[in-house]
Amino acid sequence: ARRLIFRSCSPSAPALSAMASGAALEQLIHKYSKFHITRLALSKYAEFGRRRHTEDARAQSCAFVHSEGSVRLAHMISEMHSLPSFMLEQPLLRRVHSWYIDSFKDMMKVEPPSLKDGDSERYAKEVTTTVDRILQRHAPVVTVMGHGLKELYIKGQLSGIEDGITEFQNRFYMSRIGIRFLFNQHLALFGEDHPDRGNRWLGHIDAKCSVADIAEDAAHNAAFLCQQTYLAAPPFKIITPGRHNPHSITFTYVPAHLYHILFELLKNSFRAVVEQGRGEKGLPEVSLVIIKGAEDMTIKISDEGGGIPHRHIRDVFSYFYSTATPPQLIEDTPGTDMNNAPLAGLGYGLPLSRLYSRYFGGDLDLISIEGFGTDAYVYLRSTAENAVEVIPAYTKGELRYANAMEPGGGRSTHWMTAGK
Repeated sequence: ARRLIFRSCSPSAPALSAMASGAALEQLIHKYSKFHITRLALSKYAEFGRRRHTEDARAQSCAFVHSEGSVRLAHMISEMHSLPSFMLEQPLLRRVHSWYIDSFKDMMKVEPPSLKDGDSERYAKEVTTTVDRILQRHAPVVTVMGHGLKELYIKGQLSGIEDGITEFQNRFYMSRIGIRFLFNQHLALFGEDHPDRGNRWLGHIDAKCSVADIAEDAAHNAAFLCQQTYLAAPPFKIITPGRHNPHSITFTYVPAHLYHILFELLKNSFRAVVEQGRGEKGLPEVSLVIIKGAEDMTIKISDEGGGIPHRHIRDVFSYFYSTATPPQLIEDTPGTDMNNAPLAGLGYGLPLSRLYSRYFGGDLDLISIEGFGTDAYVYLRSTAENAVEVIPAYTKGELRYANAMEPGGGRSTHWMTAGK
């Protein structure tokens, strides 16, 4: 079994008072960015969720979340510091950077429990309150950073370094998925506003996650949006070769992640079919095939929406490519998370969906026939033991991709094999 080591997260009192100075803070961030990130299998998260009612479960979760959360924040901040200086001078990117600095400070301010009576309760409440506050603070990160990078791109300031910026975004957003899952899992198990939903639910993990149930929910919501926009939506069906009941195919997974992936793909398919077949009486149906193998849970979504030229397949996974009008960034509005953010037009839908697929060792691919339609393949791990977090780390080897952010620099590295 992998041993989880609690690293003392709180600096000394003199260090806390000096933390306001830039040099002291930089030293703390540097220190924590040198710790290794702990990548866990989904089975480990599930196993811990099953014993959430044991005496020491909450204390162990608080210690690990406090320690690991601080390390992951430090890695993300250090990675942001590897960006060209002009990028962090952009107001929206500077705002995102300040949120991560504030969150790292918040984690440092939480004192580990002492041996005196009642202090473990104080510590548990502080950790839980802190991670909840961080989640709320960072809810609009994707939208705000997306608009900041879009402004730089429109001004031509990212010309020639798009590959490097795309790799940074892949790494940054994957890290964000990881830290939000870690924090949300703790809150779901031990937060006051998260009631116990029974043995099947292990925090945000469903031990019997039904792909068909989530697909139907995602399809109905995608069809509703399509109806609102185009006054039409194509029919939809689920196919399970060799099985009579699609709902009998289950596995241990995170339903919110699966919904995000399927909703984005179905929304794109519905839109393509309606736009391709507008004016015709009958719209061709969109089909979703579900097959569970010994290693893979494979989901194929097929449409007859006209397809994508082969030379543009790579573009659709770029954060700088979109066929829709970018939404306006409204100041001082409540933050929204990835599942609800107004991503249409930012070009983030497919890239983020692929990151969600890859987070626990899966993948997402597109095969398209121009003039006919597109097949989207989602590959997920069918067993929780093989579903290991894929999270980038701020290490010299992985940061070779930063060369691509300089004109004429090298290509990005394949850090996504780290968790496999």
